[in-house]
Amino acid sequence: MKNKKVLISVISAALVVVIAAAIIIPVALNRSSGPKDTLVVMSEELNGLFSPFFATAGPDMDVVGQTQIGMLTTDESGNPAWGEDEAVVTLDYEMTTVGTGDNQNTVHTFVLKNGIKFSDGHPLTIEDVLFNMYVYLDPVYTGSTTMYSTDIVGLQAYRTQRTTSGGTDEDAQLTNQANGFAIQRRTELLNLYNDLLDLNGTGEVSEEEMREAISTHTVSNGYREAVTNDEQISQESLREMLLDDYNTLLTEFKEELGTDYNSAQSAYVDEPYSLHDEFEDPVFCFMYTEGYVEVEWNPDRTDFEKLT
Repeated sequence: MKNKKVLISVISAALVVVIAAAIIIPVALNRSSGPKDTLVVMSEELNGLFSPFFATAGPDMDVVGQTQIGMLTTDESGNPAWGEDEAVVTLDYEMTTVGTGDNQNTVHTFVLKNGIKFSDGHPLTIEDVLFNMYVYLDPVYTGSTTMYSTDIVGLQAYRTQRTTSGGTDEDAQLTNQANGFAIQRRTELLNLYNDLLDLNGTGEVSEEEMREAISTHTVSNGYREAVTNDEQISQESLREMLLDDYNTLLTEFKEELGTDYNSAQSAYVDEPYSLHDEFEDPVFCFMYTEGYVEVEWNPDRTDFEKLT
């Protein structure tokens, strides 16, 4: 008998709702003669990515865990827990079995609590829960949650937008197609950037120049196919999408660059790196980490020369 049960733990982990709560990462009370209500929050280095959808680093996940509440939790025995006295958004929960034989399925019913609000004051509704699911099940979702692999009735049809499913092969094709679309969107910007390099002859292109070029750029059919099925969409609308892509790319690149730079500064503090003055320079450490500077060590590992 085939029973398509959805694991409670998967639902609890997947349907995280972004609700503000007090940060209770391990803290130390200020026991000096000064104010008694001062807290010192301590953590390992943070990447600053506190989205429950995309956070991956341990310290960032600690912050997410202390500032978000989910649909379900567990009691001391590891059993699912919910209700008025639990730090979850679910007031009542029921799991029932419907159908028989190969058509037997498990239905999970959630009743949300009234009065729960986001940090901006907006009330929590079932639409917010659905938004979480839309994100996790989006074919181009790149976070760590694997809700898309759960055996949910209609899931593959939703992700592929087809009434029949080809199983894992079709899902892989869908992922490859989505990756291809993402590459096409980046390629459109890269080609435009290279064209500007050829035109200005200065060896660089400013952000202002890129935005100006995007405002008059004739967007390719490949880009259009990557962002919409509307064959009648205007060039103006496509340029707005391209500008959004450019702004997103800039933001993410700068954040990643900053993270890599900060990490490089602390990566070479121990011997033998600490024995050499060059590794006291954060720029040198960053360039070495990124592979732009090579280091050739002597056999005794007490001296080296830089090769650029």
